[in-house]
Amino acid sequence: FMAVSDDTEAVAMAKSIGVELIKYGINVNCIAPGLVYTKIMDRYSERDIRGFERKIPAGRGGTVDDIVPMIQFLADKKKSSFIVGQTIFIDGGQSIDGVIDCMLEDEI
Repeated sequence: FMAVSDDTEAVAMAKSIGVELIKYGINVNCIAPGLVYTKIMDRYSERDIRGFERKIPAGRGGTVDDIVPMIQFLADKKKSSFIVGQTIFIDGGQSIDGVIDCMLEDEI
């Protein structure tokens, strides 16, 4: 299991490595978090953060508590043994193609 940002190469790598390693009983999956409120967000102004949040259908960034349950689930081999080479987006809908454009058009 690996955690990465939304990177096309990493998604493809998870699929490729997942297919190769499952025959050895090793599951490889990818978590692609969106905006997550962590200490690194301190570098942004409140205005910037509100701008980021406007582009997320859920209307907010995530927290570590939004991400950790999926990590725990994937780490539990009994529960996730049939999940192989998948990318799980935990991003409040941010990764849905075209959704940001539609949301911003509604504001115009």
